[in-house]
Amino acid sequence: MQGRKVSKMSRRQEVRNRKRKVKRLLDRLSDTEQAELVHQVTKIIEKQRRKRKRRRALKMHLSGTDYLTAEQVRSIMRMLREKADAGGRGAATNLMLFDLMVNTGLRSGEVVGLQMGDLPAHHGKQAITVRAEVAKNRRSRIVAIPNGLAKRLDEFCVRVRGKRGVRTPLFINRDGRRLQYAALYGRIKRIGRQAGFAWLHPHVLRHTYATALRAKSRDIAAVQDQLGHIDISTTKIYSRTLSVELIDQVEALNWGEP
Repeated sequence: MQGRKVSKMSRRQEVRNRKRKVKRLLDRLSDTEQAELVHQVTKIIEKQRRKRKRRRALKMHLSGTDYLTAEQVRSIMRMLREKADAGGRGAATNLMLFDLMVNTGLRSGEVVGLQMGDLPAHHGKQAITVRAEVAKNRRSRIVAIPNGLAKRLDEFCVRVRGKRGVRTPLFINRDGRRLQYAALYGRIKRIGRQAGFAWLHPHVLRHTYATALRAKSRDIAAVQDQLGHIDISTTKIYSRTLSVELIDQVEALNWGEP
């Protein structure tokens, strides 16, 4: 026991000595040299972080509870449509949330951050704009969507939301405030339980979209653009037009049609 204490004390002393040496070395550097050193160290750390992330991604394999099959999606859509037809703003919102997420692969934070100005009815494109401030990687992108979804979004805005201001939130809670992540998560979990898929949560819908689109698309870069993965350079997004091929691919995923 005494030996362990001595060993710990010696290690601590060694760490303190190293810190002193590093401090003395840094004191000899100019401000410019210190800034350059910090920049280089940051680059190395970021590079190692990306490598670890890629290794984790290679080890990942989607299981049967990581995404929905096409039949499971249609089953849930039928259930939600019946509830929405019976009336109620909440049921209509649940249907639109599920429809939107499974047909776009948007992240939860991107969904709750949507505003009217991000929709096709405002900018005229068959797509949804994901603004930088709501994107996970803080980079804007344009997500192509099926024409049927664009029409359903417009109907939802007219019949359920009513307000059409550019900065008006697309999804709100009972108090009229922007829907928050916790509420979105709770809604999707509740939908899953009602449909018999207790393991369902918002990210499963993103996996569902990604899996289905990748199976239909020959262009992996287009799929990565749609999903907004950080490894893709999204700075080109504003100069890129939506290709006919990509529109055809997302049209094939239009699960919202009755």
